[in-house]
Amino acid sequence: MDDNKIIELIDVVKVYKNGVSALDRVSFTVRPGEFVFVVGESGAGKSTLIKLLTCEERANSGQVLLDGYNLADLSRRLVPFLRRKIGMIFQDFRLIEGKTVYENVAFAMEIIGASRAEIKRRVPLALTQVGLRHKSEMYPNELSGGEAQRLGIARAIVNNPTLILADEPTGNLDPVNGEAIMALLECINQEGTTVIACTHDKQLVDRMDKRVLEFLDGKLIRDEVHSTYDKRLKSLSGLKKQENGSTPRRLPQEQEHNQDLEEQLAKRGLDHLRVPQVEAMQKLIMDSHKRRASRRRNREDESAVDADKLE
Repeated sequence: MDDNKIIELIDVVKVYKNGVSALDRVSFTVRPGEFVFVVGESGAGKSTLIKLLTCEERANSGQVLLDGYNLADLSRRLVPFLRRKIGMIFQDFRLIEGKTVYENVAFAMEIIGASRAEIKRRVPLALTQVGLRHKSEMYPNELSGGEAQRLGIARAIVNNPTLILADEPTGNLDPVNGEAIMALLECINQEGTTVIACTHDKQLVDRMDKRVLEFLDGKLIRDEVHSTYDKRLKSLSGLKKQENGSTPRRLPQEQEHNQDLEEQLAKRGLDHLRVPQVEAMQKLIMDSHKRRASRRRNREDESAVDADKLE
């Protein structure tokens, strides 16, 4: 695999012991810095894809290559080294209830053997990046759903991964918090981190205009850039522009979604707050770009050492 591919699947087949075919001759590549949505109904193969990339499962045939390494040939003792390159974000947050916000993020560094000095330096930076530094001494049960997911993102990025895997990151959130989380992920992606998000959130996928991989019964049936959640919406997207190239008009589905969201915000007294919230989140993350880029450069030597161990 060349340096322009962080992920490559070649004719991958995964069949579970009960006979269920989860992936059927799936092939695609992802380049560094891409933001990719993976969509499809439950049982389509999205979760299996995540498990293959994290080595929780192994393919029956075909090749799964991650950052140049063939996962089928990777010994179990080397899996933790590879996972240092990956940050995971879950729908159900998977936080440790008995640990504080600070300790939850610190634990992600402790399990890879980071020094106390490095933990003390980087955990506050990660919490600042997601807007939670002022809540570092609180516990998960004292956080809102949006804050809990932002804590999950801080835990995922604290080790400076090259890849973020997000499994239904907005599944348990309301539309406002869902948009803020996606704004946060997009800002992280703009720093150069590759993001793959499995989701059922049609509205967010349609509005973000990213690459979409669609699965059906284990088969990859669509791979399109600048796409929408489903093919039908993409085919209608041309209606958004008038023939003279003037301002696009909204489709009925988009109008209905926006009206519903505006009504929710109005009830909460936030009728003019949604866009500033997202912009504030973006600014918070973008302000830390230079710091994260510097930390990433400082870790290049450490990554080279890990690569030597994998070889």
